[in-house]
Amino acid sequence: MKREDTFSHHLHIVGKDSLDIHITITRPKSEQESYVLAFKQQDKKSNYQKIDTTWTHPKLDTCLAGLTHLLYDQPFEEAQSATYVFKYQRWVLEEEEEGTEIDTLAFGQAIKEAWKNKDTLLDLTQSNLYVKPKFSKEDPKLKRAKMELNKALLSSVELTYGNARFFLDRSRFATWLSLDEDLKVKVDYLSAQNFIQNIADQLEMPLSEILALSENEFITDSLKNKTFPRMHIFHEVEFLMTSIPQGKAVSKPIVFVAQGLPRGLQNGLKDFVEVSILDQKLWLFRNGRLVLETSVVTGNQKYNRATPKGEYHVLFKTKDKVLRGPGYASFVKYWMPFYKGYGLHDANWRRRFGANIYENGGSHGCVNIPPKMAPMVYDNVFVGMDVIIR
Repeated sequence: MKREDTFSHHLHIVGKDSLDIHITITRPKSEQESYVLAFKQQDKKSNYQKIDTTWTHPKLDTCLAGLTHLLYDQPFEEAQSATYVFKYQRWVLEEEEEGTEIDTLAFGQAIKEAWKNKDTLLDLTQSNLYVKPKFSKEDPKLKRAKMELNKALLSSVELTYGNARFFLDRSRFATWLSLDEDLKVKVDYLSAQNFIQNIADQLEMPLSEILALSENEFITDSLKNKTFPRMHIFHEVEFLMTSIPQGKAVSKPIVFVAQGLPRGLQNGLKDFVEVSILDQKLWLFRNGRLVLETSVVTGNQKYNRATPKGEYHVLFKTKDKVLRGPGYASFVKYWMPFYKGYGLHDANWRRRFGANIYENGGSHGCVNIPPKMAPMVYDNVFVGMDVIIR
């Protein structure tokens, strides 16, 4: 069956960040043929990754879906809801800000309207086709959220261990508070973790002192089988995260767990890297001496990407490497593979390390090291060095 007419429609699309593109929609000559939607970038300042693209399909909606996916995959700035930040000893309102993320559903409808009306220009800004901030400064929910922030400021936390007391109140944690995307009070995890880690540094016996207990060059059997009290960091951090928003005064004893010596020392090794998945810790030894100890993030357990346990060796070491895999490409400054595609490397995209991050937000299987510690790890490992993952 032939259609009565056929035509091509040209549409000029402009928007934020120098967005300047042209599309051409050509209607098929018959029902057995397809629509053709051609995309062409006009202004290269918009940094679009794909310059010229064409979609062909019997349904126009399918062609438009390809176009909207292309636009969605481009870099954009998310709209920011209004929120409060603690400055100058008070809550300061930060107004909402519009971003550059295109509302792809509304955009697709606007294209079809332009096709129907034979419009030649579509201005995304004037047509309000960008995703709006979720909450404005006038939203009643924001006012209620401020009340919750003020309630959190009333909280105080006391952690005890024997005669030791560690106190935390608004003078310390006020700047840790913020609102999440749903205007719920949240506590900065890194700040809470640093607070707990400082307590651990005061209460725990350093590993270097534990090793000094051995009178011989090699670890004695009595020391090898001995355990030492170590703070349950994750447990204490989670307690702070849940207690501070409650607006109450709470007190609890610090939880300690028994841990043994690194397996490498028990095996008689002098030069090795050891990673504990349970503790999310990395230890590096040279000549039987502890060079460094740091928190890490291992493979994501939720998606079955756990870092493989076993005894390996550093295969090689190199700098400035792009790690690629299904759905990702990550640049790292320090790369030290130890088994197939698994390795030790820095992770400058992370703000937090250790605790239970790996359970839901872990790596693709590698051992992520804090950027500040990675250079020291890189300088102290050598090709062939033992790597123990347990």
